[in-house]
Amino acid sequence: MSNLLLKVASATKDAIVVIDGNSRILLWNEGAEMVFGYPQEACLGQPLTLIMPERYQQRHLEALERLKSAQTTLYDGKTVELYGIHRDGREIPLEATLAHWYEEGQHYFSAIIRDISERIALEERNERVYQSQIAIGNLLQIALQPLALPELLQESLKTILSIPWLSLEARGAIFLLDATGENLSLTAHYQLPESVQQGCAQVPLGKCLCGHVALTREVTFVGRGEAKVMVPEGVQDHGHYSIPILSSNRLLGVMMAYVPPEHQGTVEEEKFLTTIANTLAGVIERKEGEQRLREAKEAAELASRYKSEFLATISHEVRTPLNGIMGMAALLMEKRLSSKKLFYVEMIRKSGENLLNIINDVLDLSKIEAGHLQLEVQPFSPRVMRNELRDLFGELATKKGLHLRTRIASDVPQMVEGDVHRIRQILVNLLSNAIKFTEKGEINLRITAADEATDRQVTLLEFQVEDTGIGITAEVAERLFQPFTQGDASTTRKYGGSGLGLAICRRLAERMAGQVRLSSEPGRGSLFSFRVPLRKAASNRSPVPMEGEERMERVVFSPGVKVLVAEDNIVNQKLFQIILKGLGVTVTTVANGQEALRCLREGRYQLVLMDCHMPEMDGLEACETFRRYEREQKLAHTPVVAVTANAMSGEKERCLAAGMDDYLTKPIAKGDLQTLLLRYLDESRYSIKS
Repeated sequence: MSNLLLKVASATKDAIVVIDGNSRILLWNEGAEMVFGYPQEACLGQPLTLIMPERYQQRHLEALERLKSAQTTLYDGKTVELYGIHRDGREIPLEATLAHWYEEGQHYFSAIIRDISERIALEERNERVYQSQIAIGNLLQIALQPLALPELLQESLKTILSIPWLSLEARGAIFLLDATGENLSLTAHYQLPESVQQGCAQVPLGKCLCGHVALTREVTFVGRGEAKVMVPEGVQDHGHYSIPILSSNRLLGVMMAYVPPEHQGTVEEEKFLTTIANTLAGVIERKEGEQRLREAKEAAELASRYKSEFLATISHEVRTPLNGIMGMAALLMEKRLSSKKLFYVEMIRKSGENLLNIINDVLDLSKIEAGHLQLEVQPFSPRVMRNELRDLFGELATKKGLHLRTRIASDVPQMVEGDVHRIRQILVNLLSNAIKFTEKGEINLRITAADEATDRQVTLLEFQVEDTGIGITAEVAERLFQPFTQGDASTTRKYGGSGLGLAICRRLAERMAGQVRLSSEPGRGSLFSFRVPLRKAASNRSPVPMEGEERMERVVFSPGVKVLVAEDNIVNQKLFQIILKGLGVTVTTVANGQEALRCLREGRYQLVLMDCHMPEMDGLEACETFRRYEREQKLAHTPVVAVTANAMSGEKERCLAAGMDDYLTKPIAKGDLQTLLLRYLDESRYSIKS
């Protein structure tokens, strides 16, 4: 070889090795010494197989013979990757650029060799990172599936055990801490031996391999030999990783993954398995949070149902006797009574009305809070409503020595669309309070139209109720709109009331996209303002006409009008009989749905009043059965009106769905029954006296 080649070989940092046709090393530079660990004097003249893994040696010798026989060069400039043997016996990855030439009757082969251990390690590390990212992504996708926690952990475990770069066997398990906090429960497993499934179904903390890790809360690798003394009796020993699943140092469970028999744990594996456990902790907490939310939702729904059932029961149990009390009091007031007896009856009636108002307030508040309150939008006249309120409260104010003033601005539309009953309810409450808490002076009701509405078809009406009463402090005003709240205990004792009125007013206003505000000073009175946006209605539209008391008194029903009353309460039966007979109507009373069906099959009635809650067969079932009978027999439709003490949301809908035509809530007055008869009787069956 030339001196130039020797000088080049000495100057480069790469390993350069030259052999002859017999595979004897002719050149071994310093770079080769660095790569393989052999000094030059130990290699010159030695066969190249000295630095070759045994699996390459025979192929190398056969290749040399082929090249020599071919009398040609085949490897000039070719770069290959292969493995070499270091002096210490370990294999090292190499990249070699090969050359072959023929000179003076001899074959020569050279290789420029680089140790690519770092590059290979980097590539392997990048591949592990990529595989790890894919695995984490797969786990997160699994977490989003609508699976129960055990099934979700089962799918997660399969994904973890199949990560290529981890030296794991395809078997393992996940244990979760049970409700007692003293045991690990086998929640998910994959290809776990039957003996382990049975022996480790419940693992006390501190026992077995996983129970030990649950206490130490540290990733633990145990080889198969070490495991022999730690497994339960009857369970085959196995090497594995045990990884605590922690969330903010709170133990959720333990993951276990089997390893091959001779595997030695690595720090990199432990770190990644910890990352996996942290991911599982997030998944478990999310699922547990979802479960808590479901349980809380179910508990809230159950509480709401119990509350509704309780209120429905209270409504029924109180309204039913109240119907008898108020109805009988109304009948007594029609008789010729002494002033003293009339006073007693009037007190009974007023007490009944007060009790009814409290019941209605509680039910209204319940409907609003449950979101079941339905608004009934219809056209109405603000001026007519103002006049009605003036007539209603003018006499009350005068009796107390107060003056009621009302004013409506000229720019208030003649007709608007809204829930007139709820608007009137708010104003009635505000005016009642104003009169109640004012000892002298005046009450003012003002109705104005604000210019703040952006839609030209919508007007923002403002109702103001101002009094010269006791007033309240700012501190009390802040809590006055909370349910069951009044100014203080002395206010309740002196003026009475349930403390629900203003709470209902504010919630009703908000339900109509409006608001109620208060401005007050102690000793100087209060100003309540109620604003609500209302759509303008055509001026030629008018509210549905109401039957006046005077017209009702002149109604005469023809002989032969028959009404069936299904009511299980004896007092209410008697009340219906007295009122209806007084109207000239023939009445038949029964105590349950079965008796009502018998009567309906045997005779014809112009109207049926059906209590919804009766023994043996309730009114809903009776009506459904009768409607089927009507269809089968092709009979004319008989009006059936629900008469119920249940004023809860949804009751009216259930009655109509059962085939009833109308719905009345107890207590029921004489005028209610007259209105029903006029609504459902043919005009030929009544007349109006002039």
